[in-house]
Amino acid sequence: MIIFLYGADTFRSHRKLKEIRQNFQDKVDSGASSISTLDGAKIGIKEIAEQINTGSLFVNKRLIIIEDFFNNKQEKIFTELKDYLEKQKLADLDDRNVLIFLDGELNTKNSPLKTKTKTLFGFLAGQKLSQEFKTLSPLQLNNFVKEELAKEGKTISPAAASELVARHQGGLWQISNEIKKLTYFKTEGRIESKDLEEIGSRAYGEDVFSFTDALGSRNKKLTVKLFEEQISAGIDIEQMLAMMIRHFKILIQVKSFEGKKTSGAIASEVGLHPFVVSKSLNQAKNFSLSELTEYFNRLVLLDYENKTGQKDLMNGLTLFMVSL
Repeated sequence: MIIFLYGADTFRSHRKLKEIRQNFQDKVDSGASSISTLDGAKIGIKEIAEQINTGSLFVNKRLIIIEDFFNNKQEKIFTELKDYLEKQKLADLDDRNVLIFLDGELNTKNSPLKTKTKTLFGFLAGQKLSQEFKTLSPLQLNNFVKEELAKEGKTISPAAASELVARHQGGLWQISNEIKKLTYFKTEGRIESKDLEEIGSRAYGEDVFSFTDALGSRNKKLTVKLFEEQISAGIDIEQMLAMMIRHFKILIQVKSFEGKKTSGAIASEVGLHPFVVSKSLNQAKNFSLSELTEYFNRLVLLDYENKTGQKDLMNGLTLFMVSL
């Protein structure tokens, strides 16, 4: 069985993966001894085959998760893997193994695929259990907020939902954290805009906007100052990195439409809040598209190096900010 989870909305794709993994543990292997997570950017076809064919003394089914496979630099691995999967008939829904591919945005204008990878992408995207997680529109984001709070028996006013979405630029990772805070804070009654302020959401949101504004204006001194203030206030450094990656991704998106469409049309095209698009268009003027792409790639690489223990994240981000 092959499951392909991909798309720009990494929050929902990771949530889906978590659901599948938990369901596997509940029904097949509570100890998770037959679950493996592989770094797809570095793995070879031999290692994948070994994981698939490795048996277990206690269960006859395995769950293999391959993350970021489309970042793999090996020339032949994409065609080799497609041939291997077809030969082993792993696409069969009744196969004892579950193979999950988890990737970010693929095969779009912002993240185009090279010719050598398109065949495998087409094969995976054609699977019955393939699912793309696109960026939610402003309306969908508002509905997401309402639905998440409804699960906790809470309601929120339309104005407060829109404000929460706008403050965090539509980022579901940050919005989800705010929702958790709101469920603890608001014990009764409907959540209103004033409740966002009382839990500190306004101060946090404005600090984030100030930081990303400084980043987008290439103000090195102010960017570093606001970054240090956020860290001192207890914001996780990896969350700060995620914000920076997201911000440069947004700048790349709007930059590609610069001079071609109105801000409203761009917002509809890329699924961002109009307020975010308007501010980002002004900031994007401070960069060329090649510069934005370079900075984005540097941050993604830094994220990888941090996760693999190759580089200190604080030093890496500081060097990045002073190089703007």
